[in-house]
Amino acid sequence: MGIVHQLTVSYTPEQNGVSERKNRTIKKMARCLIAEKKLPKCFWAEIVYTAVYLLNRIPTRVIQEKTPIEAWNGVKPTAEHMKIFGSICYNHVATTKRSKLDDKVEMGIFLGYVANSKGYRVYNMRSK
Repeated sequence: MGIVHQLTVSYTPEQNGVSERKNRTIKKMARCLIAEKKLPKCFWAEIVYTAVYLLNRIPTRVIQEKTPIEAWNGVKPTAEHMKIFGSICYNHVATTKRSKLDDKVEMGIFLGYVANSKGYRVYNMRSK
């Protein structure tokens, strides 16, 4: 079937039922993540991105208990790389960015995942 492009009347969000419901779900999840970890609201973009990342890897009834990622590209996602949102983590500092006596790691807060690589999004508490 593929993607169906449907037009709606201007300024009538009621006609965008599916997308409005998904936006509500994403905002609700972002609010919960902010409240649970007591993070400042300035991280809203990172938190929304992480919420979408997680929702795309959770099975849903609509697509026969598959994840959206699995339905889209046919590959079942793994949870091996998943970390606890808002937890304390440590970043490795490259040897080119430190001297021999500097720390090899910096403390940070885990905020999410990088889309196209195996990295993580971390708030560096030292540099702020």
